[in-house]
Amino acid sequence: MKKGLRIVLATGLFIMLSSSRTLADETWRPSAGLKVVDLVLVRPVSLSVAIGSTLTLLGLSIPVYLIGMGDPALEIMVKAPWRFTNARPLGDFGHYKDDEPIMRLPDNI
Repeated sequence: MKKGLRIVLATGLFIMLSSSRTLADETWRPSAGLKVVDLVLVRPVSLSVAIGSTLTLLGLSIPVYLIGMGDPALEIMVKAPWRFTNARPLGDFGHYKDDEPIMRLPDNI
């Protein structure tokens, strides 16, 4: 089982590195292999991270809001992981569907 997982990870890494985006190419589209890696490996992991960070913030919500860091914590621990999981095209790790940057720190940090 470990050998199979290593093969899958090595193949995914090879596909991601071989289909790198050039800065001058505005019409770049993710390859089919990169989309598969995103769907099979990245999205499930990012979903579990989004669930874990949301539950963590839920558990810490009272102290976080009492010290005045509620909105920045909500942005970083809930919005960012869920947007990374759901609001970007399949196989594209650099852009969201609404052309917002991947991570933007709140102004009041």
